[in-house]
Amino acid sequence: MNMLLWSTDVSGSEYDAVFGMLKDAGYDGVEIPVFDREVEKYAELGHRLGELGLDRLSTEGAAERSKAIAPDIAAPLIAAVIKTTGIVKLETIEPMIANNGAFRAALDELRILPLNPVAA
Repeated sequence: MNMLLWSTDVSGSEYDAVFGMLKDAGYDGVEIPVFDREVEKYAELGHRLGELGLDRLSTEGAAERSKAIAPDIAAPLIAAVIKTTGIVKLETIEPMIANNGAFRAALDELRILPLNPVAA
């Protein structure tokens, strides 16, 4: 179930009842929108979804088979979402990646650095 039906940010505990309802309705997984850089909240959400037994996929704005973005760019972006948030299980998404070399290289080489916000 794609959680964009509810919100662009479903990381808050106020959505736990929705996740429980989806699990009770027979869904075995949810697709979580990841559109911001607050990675800690997605890690916490991943843990809560794991406790419910829900598998996780992500909507992060880059599709491997998209004609609008090159596969060699999409694979590292997807790897970054996996590595920084933990919201998507590696074994769930890896079979869908067309450019496995770029994906694996991104997982191996990606270093997450803190962002220093610039005052407006």
